[in-house]
Amino acid sequence: MPTATQESADHRVPDAVTEALSFEVEAGETVNVDIQIPKPVWFNIAGRVRRSSPFEQPNVHVMFQRNMGILPDVGGTGFLVKSDGSFDGMLLGGSYLASLHEMTSPEPSGYTRSLKQFGSTVVSVQEDTLNLELLMQ
Repeated sequence: MPTATQESADHRVPDAVTEALSFEVEAGETVNVDIQIPKPVWFNIAGRVRRSSPFEQPNVHVMFQRNMGILPDVGGTGFLVKSDGSFDGMLLGGSYLASLHEMTSPEPSGYTRSLKQFGSTVVSVQEDTLNLELLMQ
């Protein structure tokens, strides 16, 4: 049976844990643990959606969801695709599932939802990514 340390290491975000030591704790024992959490690093992301016909949908967004493997559809953000097909924004480093969606117009609360997904691909963000190109069919 895997230990808690092994289980968490198997399901962690890649490169999130750089150094760890295992230790045993007896029932009722008090232990002091030093945990250092690095400051998040944001990267610029920009690109273009290519399409065989001119852009007609006014509410197309590129959605980026964390690609954690064990939990589908967890956390994400999206960037509006402009009429020329370009998009830009900022993301934390990591692996993402990038997908193109036609979204509803915003409700009074600002909430939108996906009407249609056009496709998806895995994107790794480890530095400023300024020439990402997605094909919309």
